[in-house]
Amino acid sequence: MVVLEIFTQTVKTRYKSTLCSKATFLAVISWLFKIIVPYIICYKTGGFWLKTDFYYEQPKVNLEGDYLITAVTNNLSNPIICSTYSYYKSYLSDLDFCSSIKLREIDKNFDAKNDELRFQVNINLHSYKINSINIVLPIKYELSDLCQLKMQSLIYYQHNFHQERATKLRIFANLNFIQSSAIPCRRKHSEDFNNPLIKNGDESKNFLIENIIAAYLERNVTTHLSNINTFVGTESSTSFVLELKVKYPENQIYYQPNFWHILKFAWMQYLAVYIITAWLSRKVNKYIFRHRLVWYFTDNPFKAK
Repeated sequence: MVVLEIFTQTVKTRYKSTLCSKATFLAVISWLFKIIVPYIICYKTGGFWLKTDFYYEQPKVNLEGDYLITAVTNNLSNPIICSTYSYYKSYLSDLDFCSSIKLREIDKNFDAKNDELRFQVNINLHSYKINSINIVLPIKYELSDLCQLKMQSLIYYQHNFHQERATKLRIFANLNFIQSSAIPCRRKHSEDFNNPLIKNGDESKNFLIENIIAAYLERNVTTHLSNINTFVGTESSTSFVLELKVKYPENQIYYQPNFWHILKFAWMQYLAVYIITAWLSRKVNKYIFRHRLVWYFTDNPFKAK
């Protein structure tokens, strides 16, 4: 006759002792050790409660359609100001020497996110020489992968010329996300920074570049150009050509994780240490009880009831 093993069951031995005994005290200490020690180790080594974290995301960037370009010439009483804002058009239209403006936003991989901006301006110089130039382009900046953020920001660059007569400036740069503090992650889009940086109106102070940039830099979250490379041309010409090429790479985003993210991170650390302390506690208990270092009695599982 063939005999098969169809079921197995371990024999469980119960170790018992009185309330006020060394064995009970040992069991309590062992239980506290494997519960509390993992928390102490995780907390003392830092990072148990995750206060900030970071991830990488390529933002969704779009130009708002406005621009502000100012240039200081060798004739200080006649600067060059080109803009789409009504204030400049109403009061300073005589200083607009920009003959043409070309704008192109490129999505190379067709993922509904622009990867690159190309901006070109032709300025009639006449008899002027440009000493410095400022470029301000308002943009819409959006994050959506993990943190929901919508904000109005700027692409800003200033260049001072050291050449005798510069007639061309080419700028290549990346757009970076700069934070002075971590942003909160919410289910809905954060609108804390979604307000215009250049406000329409009749007050001249709202349209001074130094005031615009000063107010912009007061924010906790801004965008800045990085990895900037410039090339200046000095060809003989009566016009000045400005070419700006900005790439939108993945940015590192610092954020404040939500409750469940914090709990998940803490639980993973705690469980990893708990497995080790529980194993050590079990080994110590097994040694003590097997060698009868404390008094106890056992329930015989084979005892007839």
